[in-house]
Amino acid sequence: MIKTFYKQPREVLDFDFLFADFLKSRTDSLASASVTAEAGITLNSAFVIDASFVKVFTSGGVNGQKYLVTCIATTVGGRVLEAEFFIAIKEISRTV
Repeated sequence: MIKTFYKQPREVLDFDFLFADFLKSRTDSLASASVTAEAGITLNSAFVIDASFVKVFTSGGVNGQKYLVTCIATTVGGRVLEAEFFIAIKEISRTV
């Protein structure tokens, strides 16, 4: 099952692809990564941190829509890892 995270349309939030558990048992680390997302949500940046996870900043999206975000990471040892999650957009309005 693919995990779903939630954000509001005007928020700029970061999300992590975590590879530490997989990598530590193999004494390997991330060398590079690329992140893509379905049209409608913006990827502001993506980068590898501490060689074990990839952080991506997102913005935008349309209320009520769900977007698949995919990370392809290559390790120093030549492994290619793929991970995904959904970002669902939910506007929270409050009536005063």
